Amino acid sequence: MGQGLASVASGVFGGMPATGAIARTAVNVRSGARTRVAAIVHSLVLLGVVYLATGPVSTIPLAALAGVLMVTCFRMISAATVRKILRSTRSDALTFVLTAVVTVCFDLIEAVEIGIVVAAFFALRSIARRSSVVREELPGPAQPGDDEIALLRLDGAMFFGAAERISQAIVDGDHPRTSVVIIRMSQLGMLDATGAHTLAEIATELEARGVTVIIKGVRPEHAELLANVGVFESLRHENHLLDSLDDAIDHARTHVAHRPH
Repeated sequence: MGQGLASVASGVFGGMPATGAIARTAVNVRSGARTRVAAIVHSLVLLGVVYLATGPVSTIPLAALAGVLMVTCFRMISAATVRKILRSTRSDALTFVLTAVVTVCFDLIEAVEIGIVVAAFFALRSIARRSSVVREELPGPAQPGDDEIALLRLDGAMFFGAAERISQAIVDGDHPRTSVVIIRMSQLGMLDATGAHTLAEIATELEARGVTVIIKGVRPEHAELLANVGVFESLRHENHLLDSLDDAIDHARTHVAHRPH
């Protein structure tokens, strides 16, 4: 029913209705189909076979029909494409092999679902590996109190798993005491609602512990999301949202200078 409704709705957006069986679609295309009329003709032919040729068709041996399906299946496989996928990456090769095995052993729909889940897992793992939290040294000559300022750069993508990385980067063996945290977001490429919410929780927790949080270099495409999830509200005041790294460091040093020791 879902496939039928999707095919009907596709026409509203200029799409081409397709059959629920990939094999028939492949045969249609290999037979020279190029326009939407092919799908209509295909449907009419099947309707005619069901209502007008049921008797003759019922006498065709199943072994003969199985042979036709086997040939159709082999013609759907592109050996060159298979070789390219198997030689590409391990994740793509594993996704391909797993989907193919489930298709043969179980069902096509289940194979597509499992293949999409596996592909999504590898895609998220790849993005997560490219994301990092790096603690940088303050540029320029060192000044008293700089050891209390943590300059963190967020790279790649902001996930919920980044919270632990940020916490580890703020307090380590070389920096046992931190009173101001500067979070650089100019290099952050991907930010979703979960990552923004995690960032808001981190800022709120740090501020509650007496650690001043300064956010530097928010990209325009991230500003609305950060505002909606309350990241900016978690800051002590609007002066802690800056565009320049020099301004952020100068502001952080003023906090350290006025902080009682």
